[in-house]
Amino acid sequence: MVRASIVYVKQRQQRQQLRRKLGPLEENLVKRITLQRYIDCFNLFTQYLSETRTTWPCTPAAFDLAMSEYLEVLWDEGTPKTDATYSLAALQYYVPQLKKQLPRSWKLKATWDRLELPCQAIPLDLDLLYSFVGYFARSGEDAMALACLLGFNGLLRTGELLKLRVGDCHKVKNTYVLILQETKATARKLLQDESVTIFDPLVIKVIHTLCQGKLPGDFLIGLSPAQFRTKWNHMKNRLELQAFRFLPYSLRRGGATWFFRHTGSFSQTLVRGRWQHLKTCKLYIAEAQTALASLALPLSTQSRLQSLLVGPAKGRVEANPSLKPCGYVLGTKLWMFSPGGKASSFRRAWDSQSRDWQIPRFELVCSSFV
Repeated sequence: MVRASIVYVKQRQQRQQLRRKLGPLEENLVKRITLQRYIDCFNLFTQYLSETRTTWPCTPAAFDLAMSEYLEVLWDEGTPKTDATYSLAALQYYVPQLKKQLPRSWKLKATWDRLELPCQAIPLDLDLLYSFVGYFARSGEDAMALACLLGFNGLLRTGELLKLRVGDCHKVKNTYVLILQETKATARKLLQDESVTIFDPLVIKVIHTLCQGKLPGDFLIGLSPAQFRTKWNHMKNRLELQAFRFLPYSLRRGGATWFFRHTGSFSQTLVRGRWQHLKTCKLYIAEAQTALASLALPLSTQSRLQSLLVGPAKGRVEANPSLKPCGYVLGTKLWMFSPGGKASSFRRAWDSQSRDWQIPRFELVCSSFV
């Protein structure tokens, strides 16, 4: 992998052992999964060359022409855009002399990007976040509910969230510092690790709860990517959201959008989201805000989601004095109830004093859930 995976040591023998564990430098140029995609796409490109030409291209200009024709074929056949990207990258990987020597091919790829926009995850707003958390809590999926809060607050990618280990969560005074390993930026910038600082009291309590009873090497969430996706898709089916691209990545997109709206600062959002360029951050936020503004859920779906926010909580609390409010989540009062210590739903109660950027704003009173 393209990242600094070992720390320099003085002893020659120890350096040799560590380096041999990583393997040859050639095998660490790209990740194994990326290398396999390169192999598949490059083989298809060479097959195309053998079918359309008697000899291989010998000059950069000839390779550029051949790749341009191949991209046109992929476009016409309805091939996914990712295959075109990997085909170009694979050619430059196996023939590095062609880097910056394929102007027409990359121009066609840019045209493809402009004509065919990616189908991205729809960002979550606060109501949707609380509805999803409420659903998981009522269904007894505590880890999923807490993971949603942590992912939204920390602007974490799904892989970063699920790879977090207990030993990566460090309590520093009234905050938690999360050490993120093997992220997109660590590979791109040759960094050892990235980090995210959690200031919010609720999310700090979430992390503390997830760490309880686990060893430093245990995963914080305790779910594999497949298990996380399965539970997420089951939630979408139950809430009749199959037609909408609410993906686990919606947590990061929604958290970034909310963060920007409350800070009004692209620079702060860039640091929080760990993007490399401000231009990327601005485009990311603009697309997310457009997606939120154009979102139109059916009335039946809105009612179902609203029931998780308002639901039976108010009636149950009034009928049972033992049920106590456990806190404020960005002005939204969260009611917890037993038996079993599960959360029932969320009750809206906007707090006009909630002006801080941390998400969610929380003052713990009583809860057997977090």
